[in-house]
Amino acid sequence: GFKSVVYHAGLNNDARRTVQEDWIAGKYHVVVATIAFGMGIDKANVRFVIHHWMPKSIESYYQGVGRAGRDGEKAVCILYYSGNDFNRWKSLLDTTVKNQMIKHVQIENIYEVQQFCVNRFECRRQQLLKYFGENFDDNECARNTSTTCDNCLVKEDYRQEDYTQTVKIILQGVTKLVGPYGAKARQENIS
Repeated sequence: GFKSVVYHAGLNNDARRTVQEDWIAGKYHVVVATIAFGMGIDKANVRFVIHHWMPKSIESYYQGVGRAGRDGEKAVCILYYSGNDFNRWKSLLDTTVKNQMIKHVQIENIYEVQQFCVNRFECRRQQLLKYFGENFDDNECARNTSTTCDNCLVKEDYRQEDYTQTVKIILQGVTKLVGPYGAKARQENIS
C-alpha cells in the first residue's frame, strides 16, 4: 500500500529531479536510493532513514540520519551492517583510490564507522557529536524517550568494569609459565 520509487545515478537529471519533487509533494511514500538522494532535500516529515549497509564515514551517516524528523516529530534511523561491510569498502578503495594518503584517510573513516556500529555502551548521539567536536550529556538522550538512541534505551543492561588487575595477574602467570623459553621464542619471531 505504499507508493515507492527508485533514485540512482543511472537516472538522467530530469528523472532524478522528478523523483525528488514528487516525493516532496507526497506522491511517493518511500524512496529507495543511493546515498546521494537526500542531499539538499528539505522535507521536514521524514519518518524513517534506513541504511542498508555501513556508510563509508561518520559524516556520510550523519548526513543521512539528519534527513529524519526535522519537524520535531518522532523519526527512526536504522543502520543494517555486517562485519563484511568493512571488507567491501576496503576492497572498493583498493581498486579505485590510487593515492595512498587519501586511501589511508578513507580507511580510517571506515574504521570510525565500524567502531560506531559495534559500540553498544556509549550514547549514539554523544558519539556523533563528539566526532564533530561537540559535547553532549548522554543523560539528555535518556530523558526524552521519543528521541532516545538504542544504546541509551538499554543502558541499565550494561555495566562498566575495570579488569586491569585481573589481566595483569593473568599476564604475570603466563610469563612465569613460559619463562625464558617464551622470551627466546618472542625474540626469534621478531628477527
